[in-house]
Amino acid sequence: MMIDEIIAGLSSLTDTNRMLRKSLEMIMIEELLGRDRRMTWDRQHPYGMVTTSLDHARDLFQEALPGWLYRVMECSLSDDAWVTPDFNHPEHGAELQMRFPDAMRDPLEWFGTDISLSPSGRPALALCVSMLIAKKKINEQTAQTGVEATPPERFFEMNDFQFGDIIENGWASDSNPTKRGVFLYYKTRTGRLNPGRHAVIRFKSGGLGEFRIDNEAELTKIGTIFDADRQRLAVLLSAAASAERFIASVAAERDAAPDTLEQLRSAIAEAEGGNN
Repeated sequence: MMIDEIIAGLSSLTDTNRMLRKSLEMIMIEELLGRDRRMTWDRQHPYGMVTTSLDHARDLFQEALPGWLYRVMECSLSDDAWVTPDFNHPEHGAELQMRFPDAMRDPLEWFGTDISLSPSGRPALALCVSMLIAKKKINEQTAQTGVEATPPERFFEMNDFQFGDIIENGWASDSNPTKRGVFLYYKTRTGRLNPGRHAVIRFKSGGLGEFRIDNEAELTKIGTIFDADRQRLAVLLSAAASAERFIASVAAERDAAPDTLEQLRSAIAEAEGGNN
């Protein structure tokens, strides 16, 4: 069943369509969560409640769209709702920026999730419909770009650079002066030109470059400027350890010498006493 058909079916439900509501909710939840996660959801939430209870709808929202934000507004004429990525979310914000860079300028317009249901009295359903519209947009993007909804592992790697990391640009030739550079920080562009998250890198020439982290980026950490310092420190520590062992051996010999001399004196005294 297509998402538009799910939305149409849910929107036409009445209080007497309990079995149909449960069936449509099962289809909706599988669309939003996938089959495996839907089965986990089944064990914790009864069907027939998600589209009628705002608490249950919120639970589904948090499970289906982590790092997103939502709004539900109720009035005497309609129930309004929208959902959109929270690009400033402390845990998921960077990932969402990488997945939806084109949506950063106006996410509400890009996803088109701002909906209004009339008559009023169905806020949970309004939130569910808004989630389904967002999922439809995500599916369309996946079909167009061929990129899965879950970003590849390399996206997480490119989003975890630390100051001083030596970064290599896989698209540049070996003779290109921007092939390698030192990572400084991340910055986010929100304008029309190249919106999204960028890595700011300093090259050997002293110039700066910005690399957008998206599906086409090929940035790889190959080292850190602190490696040389670590090597020098390791040499110094090794030398210090050798010196410490040498000092300890000298001290041991020095401490042993008086004992040996004293033993020699005692032996001589005993010998002299015996002769007397």
